[in-house]
Amino acid sequence: MHLPNFIRKPLVRYIRRRLAGEAPDQLITNGDPGSILIERYNLFPWLRIFGVHVRAHEIVCSDRGRHVHDHPWWSVSVLLEGYYYEMHPVGDLAEGKSLDLRVTMREEGEIIIRGAAQAHRIVLPCSWGSYLQPDLPCLSMFIHGPAIRRWGYWSDDGHWSAAK
Repeated sequence: MHLPNFIRKPLVRYIRRRLAGEAPDQLITNGDPGSILIERYNLFPWLRIFGVHVRAHEIVCSDRGRHVHDHPWWSVSVLLEGYYYEMHPVGDLAEGKSLDLRVTMREEGEIIIRGAAQAHRIVLPCSWGSYLQPDLPCLSMFIHGPAIRRWGYWSDDGHWSAAK
């Protein structure tokens, strides 16, 4: 499912204008404070009273070297600018079962709906096609509901551990 350009382009302009010069509300790292993965901005904080969060995510670095992760809530991602590759397990996740990962290219305008336990990892394309070059960032709108579980990581050999 894709968001039509006549909606996506004005939405991108609105978000870019709104965030211009603003510091992110949250920086998501891979555990090292100097390695930012996502710059998160809260777009409509008043929606929280209904248990819904709408955020802009400037994804600036891949989840390289990390295990696939799940989330504590259902979510909808709308890829507004750029593209990325999403790695996600094939079949059911089960403790002790090794993970087979499938790669899906997520395109500009794509709408991705995920359940809370749906694991994934985001890999951005690299400039000039080289793994050694910086990642090409992308912008998404990330909508999620209230937390219904803990979140964590799935190792390659199928073991889940809670995020800290």
